Amino acid sequence: MRFLLVSALLAIASPAAAVPVAVIPFTDNGKLPSLAVRVGGSQPLPFVLDSGASRSVIDAQTARRLGLQRTGVYLGTGAGAGRVPFDVYRDVALSAGAARWTAPTAWGIALGSAGTTLPEAGLVGSDFFFRFVVDVDYAAHRITVYDPRTYHHTGPGTALPIAFHKRLATIPATLAVPGRAPQRRTLTIDTGSEDELDDALVATTTGPKRYAGSTGLGRSAPLVIAPVDWIAIGPYRLRNITGASGRVPIVGSGLLRRFHVTFDYAHRRLYLQPYAAR
Repeated sequence: MRFLLVSALLAIASPAAAVPVAVIPFTDNGKLPSLAVRVGGSQPLPFVLDSGASRSVIDAQTARRLGLQRTGVYLGTGAGAGRVPFDVYRDVALSAGAARWTAPTAWGIALGSAGTTLPEAGLVGSDFFFRFVVDVDYAAHRITVYDPRTYHHTGPGTALPIAFHKRLATIPATLAVPGRAPQRRTLTIDTGSEDELDDALVATTTGPKRYAGSTGLGRSAPLVIAPVDWIAIGPYRLRNITGASGRVPIVGSGLLRRFHVTFDYAHRRLYLQPYAAR
């Protein structure tokens, strides 16, 4: 009787696993996750999952074809240099599988100018991450989304605190490059970047380096590309990393894909579960 009572109490105290709102497959060319998204009642269109975009973005030509009405122009910034003019659209209805949400403000720009390699019609930005808990399984090519009001993380993975800057989630990290003492950094979590790591500290390395131009929204700017000794994120110390001296310090999909990643903006948590070495 005592055993049954204890078992019943544990069952009450332990939160049940949350029921997903949707399970969304994505394609992945080894660089960026691309999922099928409907804009209003459109046919499914390829959108990159981009936690580094403070708003969802729709390719300007696609927006015109869909008949979206521009309500203004906003001068913002991207991965490149300088200010970038974005068309502004209000209250855009978006859906991916059974997940439906509204972007209060979406931006439009000619995405072909961003220098990316996927034929995207848009970027799924922060409005998606604020609306849902977003679980990204890079190995299974699957995104599972949950209602944050009922979500309790019951699986494995390390919980790390996140903060927000201009609607983008950031995480503390420690970074070491050759010839420099390790330094604490704050990095934006950017699933829409192919890079492993961008940080100005990379340019100060005494190790081998090469030079390139940035890709992404904005004018091309010179970058230093160089090996990084290591980066520590929570309890994880990662090596064999190539960094770039990007304008915005980020950890990108090149590094995130080493983990099963869960974004829980409502509770200001990021969960990382490293994949077994393959």
